[in-house]
Amino acid sequence: MRRLLLISFLFLFNFAFTQNEVIHIDFDSNNPDVIFESWNGSSSFTLMTNPLEDPVNASVNVGQFTAGADGDGNFDSNIGIGVVNPTTVFTSPFDLTSLDYFKMKVFAIEEVTLTFHIENSPDWGNFHEASASVGSDQLNQWVELTFDFSGVSNIFMNNIVLKVSGADWAVGDYLFFDDITGPELYSSPAFVYTPENGSTEISVGAVMDIETNDKFYDPGAVTITDFSNKVALRVGNENGEDVPFEATISNDSKITITPDNDLDYLTTYWFGALDNTMYHSNGSSVTGVGASFTTKEAASGDINIMLVDYETPETSIPFESWGSAGFAQTPNPAPDGV
Repeated sequence: MRRLLLISFLFLFNFAFTQNEVIHIDFDSNNPDVIFESWNGSSSFTLMTNPLEDPVNASVNVGQFTAGADGDGNFDSNIGIGVVNPTTVFTSPFDLTSLDYFKMKVFAIEEVTLTFHIENSPDWGNFHEASASVGSDQLNQWVELTFDFSGVSNIFMNNIVLKVSGADWAVGDYLFFDDITGPELYSSPAFVYTPENGSTEISVGAVMDIETNDKFYDPGAVTITDFSNKVALRVGNENGEDVPFEATISNDSKITITPDNDLDYLTTYWFGALDNTMYHSNGSSVTGVGASFTTKEAASGDINIMLVDYETPETSIPFESWGSAGFAQTPNPAPDGV
């Protein structure tokens, strides 16, 4: 009886531990026709027969990744291969709250570090990366690599790009890959609020954003032009006194609420969508969308204000040039104590 109970426990534990792992690509049953390509056409993808069926990977079909070159013909580890038409393969973004890692099986003939790059289509600048390596004792066999995305909560990741690097890698070198598993796709739209729900010390000059990884529409998938009785900014909670504002929308997915006047100090506000007044892309009603925040205390004496630091909408100020110089907001290349 104890043996039976132990087996049952182990089965239930294993099921609970893996139930959110989804096989996204295996070239056999799951997305057998998926195609990868590189942004400059140099790195390439080929659907191949498994070079060595073994207990780790006994499937018939696998992908081959052949390394490409930059404009000078040199190997470039940043030129990876990504899924073509990703929104038809991944019909909604990856739900990283359900699982915070991806796995992939790799067959390499030389040491390599693989970078698993997840990004948003079509906003390629919105991405996260994790890396794992195949060592000298793991060559010429299938190994399963895990790519850790713990701490990443981005709701917009809907594409996969693979990149390779290594001391001996050159143009034309290749490896095989298969069985990409990871978190499930969002089954319903998710939302990001600025300010975040429950945040404090917010500026009285704050602007509010509600962004979804789906769409906000009027009936019939029509772009919203009039937000009267669709969104609200209220004192205290969603049943509180209305605060006058203007609202706009961009890309049918991001609603910006701008108060007509500065908010009051040390006051809690609620902002959100009024239930059943807007629709998602599948025609379902938008409900339960809203967040609360509390403004900061009025300052006295000398006031030092962070004008530009690119960490909040209020301090993410763009620059532009009259000529050819460019500007882009980008992740810090070398975070340190300074």
